[in-house]
Amino acid sequence: MPDLTSSVQLPWDAEHYNTHLGARPSGQQYKKEASLQSRYPALRLSEGVIDQPITVVDIHGVILLWYMPRALTASRQDNIIQHTSKLSQLFGDSMKNSPSGNWRTASPLFAPAAKCPQITPGCISISPGWFHQAHDTAAYPLEPSATFKGKNAKTTLPWLTEMAESFVVINTVMGIIHPDLYDAGRETLRRIHTCPEASSLAPVLHKWASIFNGAAIISNRETLIHRDNFSRAEWYDLLATVGRYRNAVMEIPVAGLRLDYSGGTLVGIAGQILSHGVSRADGKRLCLAFYMRDNVQERMEVRGATWMDYGVYGKPEY
Repeated sequence: MPDLTSSVQLPWDAEHYNTHLGARPSGQQYKKEASLQSRYPALRLSEGVIDQPITVVDIHGVILLWYMPRALTASRQDNIIQHTSKLSQLFGDSMKNSPSGNWRTASPLFAPAAKCPQITPGCISISPGWFHQAHDTAAYPLEPSATFKGKNAKTTLPWLTEMAESFVVINTVMGIIHPDLYDAGRETLRRIHTCPEASSLAPVLHKWASIFNGAAIISNRETLIHRDNFSRAEWYDLLATVGRYRNAVMEIPVAGLRLDYSGGTLVGIAGQILSHGVSRADGKRLCLAFYMRDNVQERMEVRGATWMDYGVYGKPEY
């Protein structure tokens, strides 16, 4: 279980903060972010980089972040990198096919391919069943991500089988840090297995071991400060960073935090409330960013999880 003895408390209410974010906040509307920072000031902590487990809570004890360095063993990390290296063609294609204006696949943010011989730089999305953009009404079915269609499936479906054990490890962590969200994720996937389009999703669903309904697999990229806006404010993304590299730092300006982001780190983060980014690393790095799409749970009529607070585990020490 993650360490609960060290907690950083923000001087404001997360639910109230969320009312001022507006719809689909990107974290990159700089005037708006400056206004939020003025209204909800960040903590003034030391300028150093934190490398010990902490949680971040709001003024009422709502847990917004779990920082878990050294959570994944070296052998687990090597296993993930070994299997994911087989997706290098998809990573390379993600750079070539990047839509204009999408920073997530903007080439300047990635390490040069010549310095990444094991895994080509790139960013791909995976899901067993979700909606394409602007197609989330009752008129449209769930579909697997493009990474599981056509010729891609010859690589990605065996990769899912190889990654099943690592996905279960990630699931277990989510079951501890946000039990209600874990349960909602499991129930959503159970219902997808019996939904009208289940037969078309079956090749992926039968191999999908995660309780999340989506993930981004990011190879050797710097991540700009942003907010995650396809989920809910109350929900966590779970980030797993692996590899042999140095000098990666996660920045969380809303909280005034800089976290060591070395290989093996897990971070559970309310990514809509806490804007965040990651610096470029020296070496090879891979990040698995798991998330839940709000519109998928809504389609499956699953009751959404609410805020996670310390009441589950006892009173924290600040």
